[in-house]
Amino acid sequence: MAKTPKSRFPSGAAWDYFKEVRGLLISSHANVIETFEKKISHNIRNDGLNERNDNAILKINLLLDTLRTETLEYYFDENKIVKIADAFTKSVGNNIVQQFANQFRSVLGVDPIGRDSKLLDIITAANKENIAYIKSIPENYHNNVETVILQGVRRGRSNKQIADGLQEAYKTSRTKAKFIARDQTGSLVADINKAKYEQSGLKGFIWSDVGDGNVRDKHKIFNGKRFLWSEGAGTEGLLPGEDYGCRCTAEVDPDELLNI
Repeated sequence: MAKTPKSRFPSGAAWDYFKEVRGLLISSHANVIETFEKKISHNIRNDGLNERNDNAILKINLLLDTLRTETLEYYFDENKIVKIADAFTKSVGNNIVQQFANQFRSVLGVDPIGRDSKLLDIITAANKENIAYIKSIPENYHNNVETVILQGVRRGRSNKQIADGLQEAYKTSRTKAKFIARDQTGSLVADINKAKYEQSGLKGFIWSDVGDGNVRDKHKIFNGKRFLWSEGAGTEGLLPGEDYGCRCTAEVDPDELLNI
């Protein structure tokens, strides 16, 4: 029997997703830093609250409102977000469907059943979900920016301390974007695999981890073992890719494939 090609986690799709969102975030952050340095920092005094500082907070609030609007309407506008989400879901979908087809063909010598309405529904739902995730990134970023600046003014922090806080706000949002990209990739991989396997009449799969030092211990135990799609693995009934940040994949069981 021919050996089936090993499934690969679509890391490239996850990286492209993160890279695109990070690019929007970098541009938005640069705008925040420029506004802070040119329009906000000179309004800050480091001697505690007083009348001038109260007035400064009013001015700063207006500038912060403008920054948030610019980010949401320009840097993270709807068209850019939809384009990123659409490219991501299509990339993952095409990758996983092709890998499944290659495994199917390696055993039976024929292509599996094509796309169906369930797969299209999964892609549509994933698009909607990822649009919401991407939108949450600038919202959370600006919430942190406002906290850093306004608390800094009220507590008499230096411009340097506030600038450092703004950099941390950016790093936090960048980390969140990276996590979302990998987590959503795994989740979509799991959903598409389940749909394709079940569409083809396959009730089970073989769990396959990526084999590096970041694999969870419980996923290492699952590696190479067969599970049913209807039950999943372990007491939690997990599917490959479902766990937070999971990069595991499903392999076709050649024995089952020969008997469908």
